[in-house]
Amino acid sequence: MCTILTTDKITDNILNRIAEDHQYNPHGLSVVTYDGANYEILKTLDLNTVLTILRSREYKRIFVHTRNATTWSRGVNATHGFIQGDYVYFHNGIFRSRGALQYPVDSMLLGDILRMTAPDNIQKTLSALGETFANIMIVDTKLDRYHVIRQQSGSLFTDNQS
Repeated sequence: MCTILTTDKITDNILNRIAEDHQYNPHGLSVVTYDGANYEILKTLDLNTVLTILRSREYKRIFVHTRNATTWSRGVNATHGFIQGDYVYFHNGIFRSRGALQYPVDSMLLGDILRMTAPDNIQKTLSALGETFANIMIVDTKLDRYHVIRQQSGSLFTDNQS
């Protein structure tokens, strides 16, 4: 299953965790960095690119997603995080509703939901659609905070805590 990780301190342990997670989730990596002023997102298939960027300077916060594709779409464009307005969002697990099936990546369903409601209402909306999932992380780039919606532990790490 995909892994989502966020931390405000990049250590060798964090870099090793990303490398290990990539071994089991080989279908893409994304890193969202926040330097205190700007958010930047990079999607790649190359682990060394991510590790080099994370070692290059200090960040106030990073978000990393290692992808193990559970839907038909592959490649960098299918790698999370996806952007919707002021939000960058990540998901692990599988959405199976008819609505989710219209997208190349099931997680893109969240973008439409974010157009209609606030992050605090995501779980309620997904439940109404009959969706189950593992975890969701939504980064609010305007307010510089993030939301965690967790249904399962072990695949989402905030500041190195599962």
